[in-house]
Amino acid sequence: MSYDPYKYQSPYVDYPKPEPDQTFMQRLLGDDPMQSLFGSKEQLGIIPGVSGAVSGLANAYTGYQSLKLGQKAFEHGKALDLANLNNSAQATNAELRRRERLRLSTEGIRATDTQLDRFIKEKGAVRSY
Repeated sequence: MSYDPYKYQSPYVDYPKPEPDQTFMQRLLGDDPMQSLFGSKEQLGIIPGVSGAVSGLANAYTGYQSLKLGQKAFEHGKALDLANLNNSAQATNAELRRRERLRLSTEGIRATDTQLDRFIKEKGAVRSY
């Protein structure tokens, strides 16, 4: 008993039965090889279909590379923003420390570093990490 691949055809697709004397390329390309390769008004050919698939894959790869580049740019910008915030907090705390030392000295109190550290901890700007 031999196997016939055309015995179980789908009722929705009309598969042409190959002629026994046709080669594989003749079955693939049909009667007009140029029309099979490049297509016609009614049917898309092999080359435009393959080039469309390759173009889609290239676009997907380009999009993936752009996404990775965008993530790197975001991380770089985030690091710069955090550095700016930390520098601003440090400058603010230094100015608060100077003003508190000045305020205490005008009241006749000699400020120690521990007192100033406690003041900055309570009232100073918080550094983000």
